[in-house]
Amino acid sequence: MNSRRKFIKQSAIISAGTCCGLSGLFLQGCSNLKSVNGKYDKGQIVVPIADLAEEKKIIVNNMALQAPIYLSIENNKETAVLLLCTHNDCELKPTGTYLFCPCHGSEFTNEGQVTKGPANENLAEFIITKNETNYYLKLRQ
Repeated sequence: MNSRRKFIKQSAIISAGTCCGLSGLFLQGCSNLKSVNGKYDKGQIVVPIADLAEEKKIIVNNMALQAPIYLSIENNKETAVLLLCTHNDCELKPTGTYLFCPCHGSEFTNEGQVTKGPANENLAEFIITKNETNYYLKLRQ
């Protein structure tokens, strides 16, 4: 069962990559978002504010997490969600206008609200605080 799940997950990732290569024929388009490494410090992920200087949406990676974080600033609102589908723990793909699960087709808003199943729970959110130089992302419990 484990190898089957791994095969399905890998196939889905390859399929999503192929989709992006076809200029978003089936999706609204796969974004080429900037990807940064966030530093893990005292139970939170630290991201320099400068990393969002030009972009309003980035992917934050950290090995302490099961999946990357989607950090965005839209309409003067900062949002950070874990890119992990609540249906079957598949890594989500940002399309620019929504977050897509390549495994079973679930869709979420950029703020993490489920809009299309089979997922029926919103994404895990992070509490965002900041100072002059950094964003601090702490998983909401």
